[in-house]
Amino acid sequence: MRILVTTLLILLSSIVFAQTDVSDCMDNIKVPKSFTPNGDGANDVLKIEFPCPAKKFEFQVLNRWGQVIYSSKNPAFEWDGKDANNNNLELGVYHWRIIFKYQKTSYTKEGQFTLIR
Repeated sequence: MRILVTTLLILLSSIVFAQTDVSDCMDNIKVPKSFTPNGDGANDVLKIEFPCPAKKFEFQVLNRWGQVIYSSKNPAFEWDGKDANNNNLELGVYHWRIIFKYQKTSYTKEGQFTLIR
């Protein structure tokens, strides 16, 4: 009986730990509120802090119509504010979305940033 109770407590603590991990992870994802891809060497690329141990990852930038205009499957990406044809995007507010998989569950976090030229 004692072994069963100990095993059950270990399993329950593992479940709570896993839930805490993803919660901490979600709270510690950092995406800048703005960036200035103007070639001056300061804040020229958008990059994020993604401390999550994800199995799958995708970062998307969407325009005001909800179309994906940039996407990366690498959490260490650096985006220069250009579209797929290497054209500079206009100054404005853009929507971002992070989709990742952690322990068989998919998570999504979203927000906005301003591209300043």
